Amino acid sequence: MTCRRDWFHMFQELTSGQVLLSNDCEVGVQGISTINIKAYGGSIKTLTNFRYIPELQRNLISTGTLYLSGFEHSGIHGKTRFYKNGKLVLQGTLSGSLYQLDGEKFENFCKHHGIKRHRTCAFTPQQNGVAEHINMTLMENVRCFLVESGLEEQLWAETVSMSAYVTNMSPSSTIDGSILVG
Repeated sequence: MTCRRDWFHMFQELTSGQVLLSNDCEVGVQGISTINIKAYGGSIKTLTNFRYIPELQRNLISTGTLYLSGFEHSGIHGKTRFYKNGKLVLQGTLSGSLYQLDGEKFENFCKHHGIKRHRTCAFTPQQNGVAEHINMTLMENVRCFLVESGLEEQLWAETVSMSAYVTNMSPSSTIDGSILVG
């Protein structure tokens, strides 16, 4: 259940339906649809029959609905985990009377291994100079390959793939002039 109408795909409006919350308050369901959420490990999961309730202040996932959708649940000592086909897909920590989904395991892994994470705004490659430079280099290579070979622009995707392969197999100063072995 969520108050975020913009998350829904193929939205179906409803004129009836109530949900009883844990504080004994009834709220009206105004629609139903599917949504995609980023699950544990970064994969995208689709949840079906998700309710649109504008009065909610938090997003809620019904454990009963997950169970009916084939998820297995385990929980102990304030931690909850949901598995599908034996793989961990959602994990949460008890906060008050609700479980909040978390990604702490990845954060702790990065800290433990000395990995510094730098966050940027979504869809802004200009905030990452290294990625922007690599993208620019790949596109320059693609233009050169297409012009020199006389191939049509329709083959640009294959040319980008080939350019990335050539770049990755070339000696690099960042790995002491070595060539990656694939």
